Amino acid sequence: MAVTLTISNANEFNQTNQPGVITYYGTVVASGTYAAGGNTLAMNVANFRSSKAPVWVNITGKAAAYRYIWVPATTPTVASPGTIKVIDYTAAPAAELADGAYPAAVTDDVITVQIIAPNR
Repeated sequence: MAVTLTISNANEFNQTNQPGVITYYGTVVASGTYAAGGNTLAMNVANFRSSKAPVWVNITGKAAAYRYIWVPATTPTVASPGTIKVIDYTAAPAAELADGAYPAAVTDDVITVQIIAPNR
């Protein structure tokens, strides 16, 4: 296992003023090992009601030494919409996290996600 998404309670969903889309909020937990290029963040989880892959994803963590970047899949699906790439700022210069076990700063990080997906 690498990254796991949990979507907040359905009552917290925010219907935006953009027709046809809904904003989801949730958390991501990193565990196990990181693969070069990023780990897939599956969205076929509870409370994700869209049958379509997201159109926008924002991932934010609190660990100052790491940044999380969303990389959409070439052919996104709900099960495989894209990956989370981790940038390590403890390296000089900053670089993608190396293959291997996630550092404690990442597994202990509070990682939040905002997802905009079609409302269908």
